[in-house]
Amino acid sequence: MLDSRLEMRPKVLVIGSKDHDRADCVDWLHPFPNIEDYDSIIINLQSLTQAVYDKSISKIRGMRESIVTVFSTDREIFCVMNKVVAPSPVPSVKGKRTGIGLVTIDPDYVPTTNYEWLPIRIEIRSGKRGTFVSLSNHRFDKYFQGVDKWNLEIGMLSSSWIALVPIAVNKSRKMIGASLEHIESVHQGAIHLLPPPTKGDTHRAIETLLDLICGEKAKTVPLWRKDIQVPEIKEFEKKIDTEMEVIKEIQERISQLKSQIQELDSYRDLLTETGDDLVSIVKKTLSDIGIKVNKTEKGFPADLTSDNVAIEVTGIKGHMKVSSGKVIQTARFKENYHKGEKIVLIVNTFMNLSLQEREKRDDFTRQAKKYFEASSICCLTTKTLFQLWKDVVSKKRDSKDVRSMILTKNGELTLGHSK
Repeated sequence: MLDSRLEMRPKVLVIGSKDHDRADCVDWLHPFPNIEDYDSIIINLQSLTQAVYDKSISKIRGMRESIVTVFSTDREIFCVMNKVVAPSPVPSVKGKRTGIGLVTIDPDYVPTTNYEWLPIRIEIRSGKRGTFVSLSNHRFDKYFQGVDKWNLEIGMLSSSWIALVPIAVNKSRKMIGASLEHIESVHQGAIHLLPPPTKGDTHRAIETLLDLICGEKAKTVPLWRKDIQVPEIKEFEKKIDTEMEVIKEIQERISQLKSQIQELDSYRDLLTETGDDLVSIVKKTLSDIGIKVNKTEKGFPADLTSDNVAIEVTGIKGHMKVSSGKVIQTARFKENYHKGEKIVLIVNTFMNLSLQEREKRDDFTRQAKKYFEASSICCLTTKTLFQLWKDVVSKKRDSKDVRSMILTKNGELTLGHSK
């Protein structure tokens, strides 16, 4: 069975260059295969010298129909350019010479050059060598790594069905690499005209184009290569193993630190959450202070209880009123379940506001404060609880004093008031 990678590889023809194992290669002087059978064509005009061109004029003229078919059926042709070559001796024609390699021909005259295989006439100007390259099509980045000089500029006479799109331009914004593309967007075929390489040879440049067409060539490494003994490799491998152990230990420590950060981050829930999430972090915070409590079953008129304390927890968008269901719930607990425990209500008031926006707002109404004081119930905000917890953690307050503040206070507990 053929390797699936070989089955999927595009069928490529290279004209004018040999020894490319990912493509069929043909010399200019040898019979051409059917060009229309190929997915992509690479044309090396660098090897089409004057002498070879003089022997291949009819063949190059005959390429044009096949190239047009490939171009019009959404396939690509890549051309490594050369200066304009005309048959020798140069025929005498009516017209005006306008520059090196460029002649404006009378409309009735059809020129014969090494670019006659193109579907339309283009202008290839030979001039002074330049070094500035600005790439417009980054698909060809790797190819242009081998182009640090150029002396050809590309132009095109008007066409109703083909556009000349820049691949690279010089400082004067003249094209030194360009693509012929269909003006109608329904067609995806293209003919890419590329300057010859000046760093490395043309063979390497064509291999780069094959990488672009087929994907980069995978290097085959024999299995026995790894058995070749090279001094000091094993020592370096041992050093790598040692460093990897160090990295593993560092990663474990980082993981532990991240877990600690995540755990500390959960205390922010005191000021943002309600429901079970708020109950859980309040339980954890009270435990840090020294008040150990357990969660009760859902529906019980206290969320957290122990032998000496019963705590109801809630989060609300405003302040706590005497008519609140949670206030009524504390009264229900005191009437039906109270066995001498200290009753505490902890509320995340104004839970949707930032801490700055909560400043100077009354967390409990005057009537609610009077009720709690008369009923020997301690009420406090989660903001107050959070600050008390921070004071204990930072050793500013003793946990016993904070615990006593909560368990002995009647009415609203605020910072600075222990009774």
